[in-house]
Amino acid sequence: MKKSLSLIQYFLLFVVVYWIATVIEGVAGFDLHRTYEESRMYVDEFSVSELILYRMVKTVDFVFYLIHYYAQKASIPPNVVTAFIVFSYYCLIIYSIRKVYGCNVSKTIILVTLFTVPSIYVISVARNLTAFMFLFCAIVSQYKGYKFLSLFFIIVAVFTHFTTLIYVAVLVLASIIKNKRIQNATLLIILFVSFIVSLLSPTLIKDVIFDVIGGQDSYYENYSNEAVRNFLFISSLNYADKTPVTFAYVFSILLLFQNTKQGFEFWALLILTMMLTFFMNSSFSLVTRCLMFLPIFWGLNIGSIFKYSPMKNKQSIQGICYIGMFFLLLHLYGYRQIYFAFI
Repeated sequence: MKKSLSLIQYFLLFVVVYWIATVIEGVAGFDLHRTYEESRMYVDEFSVSELILYRMVKTVDFVFYLIHYYAQKASIPPNVVTAFIVFSYYCLIIYSIRKVYGCNVSKTIILVTLFTVPSIYVISVARNLTAFMFLFCAIVSQYKGYKFLSLFFIIVAVFTHFTTLIYVAVLVLASIIKNKRIQNATLLIILFVSFIVSLLSPTLIKDVIFDVIGGQDSYYENYSNEAVRNFLFISSLNYADKTPVTFAYVFSILLLFQNTKQGFEFWALLILTMMLTFFMNSSFSLVTRCLMFLPIFWGLNIGSIFKYSPMKNKQSIQGICYIGMFFLLLHLYGYRQIYFAFI
């Protein structure tokens, strides 16, 4: 019975992500429709070799378009492909929570870990999403001891979205310092200094990113030209955008303080949280991308906390996840006209 119920839950998860992909495909301001149109153009005008060569010359990455190329040749609707990729992304996060450290956590914690980053962000940025899904495969493979498979997925991720190199660098740095241990006082100082520096020089990280990969991806040039301001003061964003980001930031910091083991997942989350601090003061586009990479490290840190940390730490996680459920409902209400457009 438990197994069948679990299968039903996974089926419902797939249906939900397919629903969201369908309702946001034609919404102005999201990338999904433009990405589908570009994929259809490649099917009409290019062979496989021409597609790969064209993308390699243009922006290096070709895997995403190759996936959709073969899907359209097989008459598979693009939203089915997107739903499968998003479903895999979410399943890998669930695996990171439940299986890596063998922990049994509540459904509330799983829901908050999965959906604190709004699905409307995750699904609408299809190429980034696909690259992150492959990076998640690499991370899980590394934890299972499959180093060559992990390297393979990293390469695929980079050729899916070249800017993934930013996050590969995070993984490499976290791997180098994973055996270091710091006190909570030191952690607090690191986070405080990051916050102060982000106020004094909000574009510091963004400028470094653009200098490294800006010439390879025209979209990052658009991000670099965004008005520099804290996301809380962007008038085009409402509470349905601002509350999830705020909660995600607080959630990340809480996990850092509750994880007493401080392994690879701790350092990766710390680096990403520091990056997010800068992005929140400079570019909401980069905020959403960084947020999309966070959930697997939330999951891994939760698994580590539930296996190695005291009971009070676990209770803290459970408590903040109850608060997180409120913000999830708030986001759904704010975007109700999109999520429930067909009802």
